[in-house]
Amino acid sequence: MDGLAGRLKPSSHHLDSPVQPPYTELLSDSSPYPNTSTKTSSQHGFTISSNPKHVMGANTAQAPGTPPDVPVTAAATGDSRHRHGDEGYENEGGENHHEDLLPKIKGLFRLLDLYSEQSSGGLVDKILIAQDSLKSLIETLLPGAYTSITQINFTALDHVHIRAISLYGSKSEIVRLLQRAGAVGKETADLLLLSDQASQPNLRSGIYLFLPPVGRLDLDRGHVPTVYIIYWPEDTTWDDAAGGGVKRNRVTFMRYLTRLTDQIRILASTEHAASIVWKETESESNYEDDRSSDSGDSRVYPYNTTASHEEEDVHVHPGFVLKHQAIGSPTSDHDSSTGAEAPEASRPTLVAGEMRQGFRIAVNIPEGTEHRNINGTFSRVHLASMLGDRHVYIDRSIDEKSLLILMTDGQLSSRVPDLYRDHVKTVDKINEDIDAQYHKQIKIASHKIKSDRSLLEKGLKRKIALILHEYYPILNLITKRTAVADEVSSHLANLFNMLPEVYQMCNMVFGGLDINKIPAQNYKNLKRRFLFVQAVIEKRGDTFDDDQRAIFVQRILISNDPIDTGEVGEDSKGKIEQDIQQLVKSRLSEPDPEFLRSIQETIAGESSLTATARELIILAREWAEKEISELSSSMLHKVESAQLINLEKQVRLGLQPQGTEKRMLALQSFRDSLNGLFVPKGSTPDLTLSKVRECPGSRGREFNVLGHHTIRVEPAVRYRIWPIELTESDNLAFRHNPLHVPDPRLRRQSIDFTLPKDHLVRHVQLLRNNHFLVVTDSLEGTRI
Repeated sequence: MDGLAGRLKPSSHHLDSPVQPPYTELLSDSSPYPNTSTKTSSQHGFTISSNPKHVMGANTAQAPGTPPDVPVTAAATGDSRHRHGDEGYENEGGENHHEDLLPKIKGLFRLLDLYSEQSSGGLVDKILIAQDSLKSLIETLLPGAYTSITQINFTALDHVHIRAISLYGSKSEIVRLLQRAGAVGKETADLLLLSDQASQPNLRSGIYLFLPPVGRLDLDRGHVPTVYIIYWPEDTTWDDAAGGGVKRNRVTFMRYLTRLTDQIRILASTEHAASIVWKETESESNYEDDRSSDSGDSRVYPYNTTASHEEEDVHVHPGFVLKHQAIGSPTSDHDSSTGAEAPEASRPTLVAGEMRQGFRIAVNIPEGTEHRNINGTFSRVHLASMLGDRHVYIDRSIDEKSLLILMTDGQLSSRVPDLYRDHVKTVDKINEDIDAQYHKQIKIASHKIKSDRSLLEKGLKRKIALILHEYYPILNLITKRTAVADEVSSHLANLFNMLPEVYQMCNMVFGGLDINKIPAQNYKNLKRRFLFVQAVIEKRGDTFDDDQRAIFVQRILISNDPIDTGEVGEDSKGKIEQDIQQLVKSRLSEPDPEFLRSIQETIAGESSLTATARELIILAREWAEKEISELSSSMLHKVESAQLINLEKQVRLGLQPQGTEKRMLALQSFRDSLNGLFVPKGSTPDLTLSKVRECPGSRGREFNVLGHHTIRVEPAVRYRIWPIELTESDNLAFRHNPLHVPDPRLRRQSIDFTLPKDHLVRHVQLLRNNHFLVVTDSLEGTRI
């Protein structure tokens, strides 16, 4: 039992007589032990604390004092045999490991696993992190937090709290604990107590985490569960004659156990407890003898004080001077405003320390108020709760939208229902007046647009006629529109200047016109017959006299298909007919503006075609007039729509300042009335709000709030400490000359702390790393 006894230190462990713990207390939340420590222990991939703490992830750095063999995962060693729920495996040394009992124990998770592998020197024990069991644990504590051993959601696990107690000791007592907790039945308990060498299912030695049913229930309810970190030993772990490998495993696992938690309890059986040897050191025995002998006066001796031949004196050496703006002439400790003595001297005071010194001053902070800014997102419920029945002050810079949110979502309207109802009516009346003016002005503007429709239509027709005239001057389209040219052109020019978008729209329409081809079918048919007659006259004109030519032209012009009439003649078939067809085809592809210009030459040179040429001009003019009428009508509706949209926009812009001013005056009046009711005269506002906006995408559920809280500040004393620091050159000089006079420096940034005015500072001492010790006295007592 030397191994077990060596770990029983009363200063760090709890040992109940007769060693067996009270299991009902240990398994309940009323146990005092889980809350006694606040230290967090981190070791190789897991963090658990005796206090509420978090389960954390892999930490490959080896902490001081930890075993040299840092546990790794089975995946890291290439060994996949140690998996949660495996029925068995055979290691490299041929040792057969039977079915694992871990799946049969409710709430037990393996953290560190002991296994043996064959090496050149024989079997070597190694410790692995049980990856699959660790996954099951994390998924139990927080489902979805574990993806792989290298992909764990530590941010989410930071919000999982557990209380942990470490347990070690006899197998029988650990099994008894599991039975009491309802984790195992009798059959499994009997298997756990069998020897590891038996050909039966067993539980491998290692460190386990046990989450009892009551802890799982707490976890489901959102409470902090109590868990137990259990060291499950080997058969001979606690034997005095244990082998060297077993002892090393024991030391290693115990070191891990002490790193995981601060509260460690022993579960020792009666047999183990009886074999513990308690040793008393010689110093302890002597100490007891000294205590017993102090009761009498046998050690009291008379003595006389005689003068010493040596004298001690004080020697003055050169010093140094410190200059700082906070070090001035000494000020009075008397408070002239109250006639009372100040709680602390405001003159500079020396502050002692372990490694360095400093000086401090005290500054009185009078009673007043302090503003704490608000700039955050609040839900609708939180916003209403924050406003509540407090003294809310509405800042003068707040806008109508923010005030509406405060009234509705912030539920301020429930505090002033009548005032809010009157304000809503006032705003509605303002909006109705503005709408009435808007519709009135729109009606007048619409009437003006209709009255100018005739001029606009004439202007558009003239504009289109001018465009067509450039291509078809022979049609004489602008002659009849010359009389109104100046008036309509001026009206259209003014409209284009006022509405550039209308000008751009007209240019796009005019620029998209297909003017090179006249699509009228009667014109196209007559043009084709006309071109055929021209081609025949050019090719066979010398074979006709004037009468024959007139008859030929008449027959061709009234026929449906001049090519098949047979009027060309018997000898015109063949090559001549092909030439005529090619000539007609080529002339049909010419643009109509060129064709109509060439008609004038035809009229002058070929009298038989004069009537047909004039008829073509008439058909072209009819097409142009129809195009002008249809296009101007379409453009007229578009231009009037653009005019109306522009007028509506101008009317809105013209009425907007008037409506804004009236609503602002109503808002100011309403805000002043609210402030008068929410913050009575002589009171200080608790909350000042300047802006509230709905968060994008929140659908009215969250709001961004700007403002500040007004906090009452009690009178206090602010203490400022400036540490005195030596330069490197001074430190080096002191090593060679202890009498060196240094030239110290004062840190630019002071260390500040504030205490209530009724607290009296008794002692201040500088510690390392900018920490300091303060002892104060007050009516409540002494505080450190």
